[in-house]
Amino acid sequence: MSASWRFSLANSMTRPIGVAAASRLATHGVVMATGKRRGVLDDIQSKHASNPADSKRGGAAGGIVAVLLVLLPLALLIAGGTLIYRGISTMSERFKMSDLPDFGFGTGRDVRPVQQRPGGSGGTVTERPPANATTPARKSTDAPAPAAPATERGAPAAPERRQTQTGVSQAVENARRLADGDAARKAGNFAKAAELFGAAIANGLDTADVHLKHGDALDEAGQLDAALSSYTKAIARKPDYALAYSYRSITYRRKRAFDKALTDIDAAIKYDARNASFHLNRGVVRLDIGQTRESIADFDQALKLSDRYAQAFGSRGLAHMRLGQSVAALRDYESSLEIAPDNAQTRVNRALLLTDLANYDRALADIDYVLQRDPDNFDAVIQRGIITFRTGDFPAALADCTRAIAINPGSPLAWRNRAEVYRKTSEWEKLIADYDMAIALDPLDAEYFNGRGTGFYQLGDDERAASDYAFARHRDPKYALTHYNSGLLAIRQNEQARAAADFDAYIALAPNDGDGWRQRGRAREALGEAQLAERDYDKALELAPDDTMALADRCRILIKRKAWTGAERDCRRAIERDASYAEALNHLAWIKLQQRDADAGLAFAERAVELNPNSAAYIDTRAQIHEKLGNRDRAIADFKAALEIDPELQDSIDGLQRLGARR
Repeated sequence: MSASWRFSLANSMTRPIGVAAASRLATHGVVMATGKRRGVLDDIQSKHASNPADSKRGGAAGGIVAVLLVLLPLALLIAGGTLIYRGISTMSERFKMSDLPDFGFGTGRDVRPVQQRPGGSGGTVTERPPANATTPARKSTDAPAPAAPATERGAPAAPERRQTQTGVSQAVENARRLADGDAARKAGNFAKAAELFGAAIANGLDTADVHLKHGDALDEAGQLDAALSSYTKAIARKPDYALAYSYRSITYRRKRAFDKALTDIDAAIKYDARNASFHLNRGVVRLDIGQTRESIADFDQALKLSDRYAQAFGSRGLAHMRLGQSVAALRDYESSLEIAPDNAQTRVNRALLLTDLANYDRALADIDYVLQRDPDNFDAVIQRGIITFRTGDFPAALADCTRAIAINPGSPLAWRNRAEVYRKTSEWEKLIADYDMAIALDPLDAEYFNGRGTGFYQLGDDERAASDYAFARHRDPKYALTHYNSGLLAIRQNEQARAAADFDAYIALAPNDGDGWRQRGRAREALGEAQLAERDYDKALELAPDDTMALADRCRILIKRKAWTGAERDCRRAIERDASYAEALNHLAWIKLQQRDADAGLAFAERAVELNPNSAAYIDTRAQIHEKLGNRDRAIADFKAALEIDPELQDSIDGLQRLGARR
C-alpha cells in the first residue's frame, strides 16, 4: 500500500492506522472498526453447514430429561416451557473480519517534514528543504503490535452442582435464568447475562452449550480470561465442539495470542469443515500473522461454501490490498457491498484503497455514505482527514483530526495524524504537543518518537531531537527514516562522518530512495570525498531523474572539477523543472562567470539573490560578477553585504582586498 496516513481498515483497537511503507500504511493491514465481535444466540435449534450464520447445536441438559421422566405428571406441564428454552443453548456462528491497515498520513518523501525554500515565486509550495538546510523525514507505517497478554492454559475444574432444590424446580429456575440471560445479552447488558448463565451452571446446568453462552457473555463484557475458561469447560464436556473452538479462537485473537487462535480454529475446521465462518476466521488469523497468501485460500473456501458471504469478500479484498493487488481488492470490496451495502467497514476499506489510487471523489463518496448513517464513525472520520490531507486541504484535515480526537481521545493514531497536519502548516509546538499525547498513549512506538524529534529539529532543539531519534532507533532498528533524520541532524551539527554512517544504514533499509543517496553524497562531499559523492549523486539521479536538488548537488561537484559543460547541463535541467530554485541559479551564474559570459551570469545572480536575499554566498557570486564587469562600487557594496551576513566568508574578504576597499 502506498503512503497516506496509516490506516487500519477498520480496527480501532486502538492501536487502531505512515512512511515509506504504507506505510510506508500503515501500514499500514485493513479491517474492523471496533475489534469486537457480536455472537448471536439462536432461539431455534437448527444447523445448515454451508450457511455461516447457522450454528452448531450442543446437546440438551441430560439432568433435566432424567427428572422429567421420573416426575412425569408435573413434567408434562412444565415440559413445554422447558423445551421452548432448550434452543437457547444453541449459539449461531460468530465471525470477525480482519483488522484494516492502520490509518496514517503519507509514506515516502510525501510525509517528510520539510521547509519551503525562502523567496519562492508564484506562491508555489514545494516539498524540498533549502539545499543547505534540509529537514528530517518521517514515515507512516504500522507500529509493532503490543505483546499478547497472558492467557489461561488448561480447563478449570467443573463447578459444583447445587443440591438444595428438587430436579423440577432446578429445571424451571434454570430455564428462567437462561431466558433472562438471553434478554440481558440482547439488551447489551453482558455482565448481567454472564451472571445469569453462571448461576444456571452453578445450579446444575453444567453443559457445553451453557458454558459456551457463559463464555460469550464474559467475552462481550471484556472479561477475556474468564471467557477462555468457560470455552475450555465447554470443550472439556464436548471435545468435538467445533463452535467452542471457534469462539475460543476469536478470544485468543483479541488477546493477540495468535498461535493459540490458529490452533483452535484449525480444530474447529477439523470437526466441522463445512462451516464457512470457520474458514473466514482462520483467514483472518492468518492475515494477523502475515500469512496473507494463505489467508486468501481460506477466504476462497469460505466463498465456496457460501457464495454470498459479504464478510469473506471484504476480508479477501483486504488480503489482495496488502499484496498490492488493487484490481482484485476493488472487485472483492464491490462484491461485498453489493451483498451488504451498509457495511461501514467495507466502505471505509474501499475508501482507503481508492485514496491510495488517488481516486479521491469516489473515496469521499464512500466516507460520506458511512458518516450520513453514523456521524461518529471514528474510522470514517479518520479516513476523511486522510483524503483532505492528501488533497492539500489542511484546514479540513485539521477539523477531521480534531473531530477524531473528540470521538476517541484514547487513540494515539488520532493525535499522530493531527500532528502531521501541524507539520504541513509548520506549527512545530503544536506538533510536539500532539506527539506528546500519542507517546503517552503508546510509549513504545518508534514512529511517534521520530515524529516528535522532527518537531524538536525544526525548533533547533538538537539535544531533544537526538534523544528522540536515538530512542526510535533503539526501539525499531529497522525503522529506516529515523536513520535518515539522524543523518540530517548530524549534517547540521557538522558531524559528517556520523551523517555518512547514518545514511549508510538508511540506504541499506531503503535502497530505492534516491534522496538517501543524495544526502550521503552531501556528507561525503563535506568530508572531501568528491569522487564518492559524485557516485552517490549519480545513483540518486538514476532513481529520481527529475530531482532538482540532486541535479544542483551534482552540478556543484562538477563545478569543483571545472567540468563546465556537465555542470551547466545539470543546472539548466534543475531550473527547467523549478525556475525558482535559487541554488541552481547561483551555480549557473558562477558557471557563466567562468565561461567569460559575465553578462549572462549577472542575470542569473540577480535572480538568485532576489529569491534568497539572506545568502552570503549568492551575494558574493553577484559581487564577483560585478567586479568582472568593472562595476567596482557595486562589487564593493555586495562584498560588504555578504560579510555582514557571514563575517568569515573568505571569498568576500579577498574581493575587498583586490579592490583596495576596507570592510
